[in-house]
Amino acid sequence: MTEIRTIRRRDEMDQQYFETLVQMIRSQGYRELAAATVFAQALHLVPTIKFKKQVVQHVHEEMEHFEVCCNLYA
Repeated sequence: MTEIRTIRRRDEMDQQYFETLVQMIRSQGYRELAAATVFAQALHLVPTIKFKKQVVQHVHEEMEHFEVCCNLYA
């Protein structure tokens, strides 16, 4: 059975692992921002205030996720 190892610092990663991780974080950030943008652009199509508030909540959540990705990337 393979031992599971926890990596906490950059110097514990080989170059391929690091590059894969960076690409995954960058891609996830792109998806979070894209989702927030789509929800925001569609807001004018939402018929009721109740549903508009829910969509705004989704935009807020996606932007929070994007911010987390940015912090991880940094």
